[in-house]
Amino acid sequence: MSQKKVWALIAAEMEKHGHKVSGPQCLSKFSGLKKTYKAIKDNNKKSGAGTKTWPYFSHMDNLLNSKPYMSPLTTVSSTGKQTEAQSEHSTSSAKSLEEEKPSVHKKPRQMSVEKLLDDLKTDRKMAEEAMEKRHKENVDLRRQLLSSFEKMIDILNKK
Repeated sequence: MSQKKVWALIAAEMEKHGHKVSGPQCLSKFSGLKKTYKAIKDNNKKSGAGTKTWPYFSHMDNLLNSKPYMSPLTTVSSTGKQTEAQSEHSTSSAKSLEEEKPSVHKKPRQMSVEKLLDDLKTDRKMAEEAMEKRHKENVDLRRQLLSSFEKMIDILNKK
């Protein structure tokens, strides 16, 4: 299945949940999220750099942490020098690679799209409720202010 079809399916699933988006929009959004995740992860690895936080980091970490392009298995050096462990690993046979596999600890199963959508809905609902609460407080404050002004006008009119 092509990547374009996969993003179209994701967009269709999101439309079922009330989000009007297209496949290319989903791809663009996910690419941006992936870029932000990688930037934060790289920054947090650096010594002396303050750690950055992001509300979606844990979700993206569950999705992308085990991907080789996020944490490469090996790196290429321009000096050409290899450590002993690197040279042994590069000359090892397929049999020894198979023996190493059991020692690799895999992350727990990745979150499903449904779980991710539910989490996003919950976050949005909480944000909307907070915004609505602030709006109500603002309206109440303005009503109190208007009431105070009306009382002041009544007092001034009595004089």
